[in-house]
Amino acid sequence: MDPRTDAELLRALRAGDVRAYDALWLRHSKAALRYAHRRLASRAEDLVSEAFLAVFQQVTTTEAGPQFAFRSYLTSVVRNLAIRWRKEAEQLVQLGEVEQIDERDALSIAERDGDATAVLTALQALPERWQQVLWLAEVAEVSRPEIARQLGIKPNAVSQLQRRARAGLRIQWLSGQIPPALRDEEERH
Repeated sequence: MDPRTDAELLRALRAGDVRAYDALWLRHSKAALRYAHRRLASRAEDLVSEAFLAVFQQVTTTEAGPQFAFRSYLTSVVRNLAIRWRKEAEQLVQLGEVEQIDERDALSIAERDGDATAVLTALQALPERWQQVLWLAEVAEVSRPEIARQLGIKPNAVSQLQRRARAGLRIQWLSGQIPPALRDEEERH
């Protein structure tokens, strides 16, 4: 175990002594891991690694970072990372939310109430990728993972693309329902 204090190790690290970083790791990593387990148990080891890396970068590339109280600074970094990672995880689209389909979507309405020509015209007005996702999901009834594979995107991206395509189809179909006289009137203004 290195006999230097944390302040001495930090000064040595700033001066380019990477062995000082090793000493800080050996001295504080177990405590940081215990703390990280209380904050975000499923990713505790990642938190500790990321926190040590952040402190290392601050100390070696800027004037920021701890000067003496390394452990308290490190635990603050672990806490802030855990908070940020939790917030980011909450922003992810949950699979259950993605799977829900509004029965009043444009395709269902068009199938039920419109004629096939209007639906086909609206579909052909969409970008090709939107046409593909709608065809695969609605007509061919291909699974979301398979659509993702065919389009070269992630399954959650398929759901987002499908929602956008449905909205686009709805707009195109509704636009086609406007009587020609009204469309001409709107274009003049």
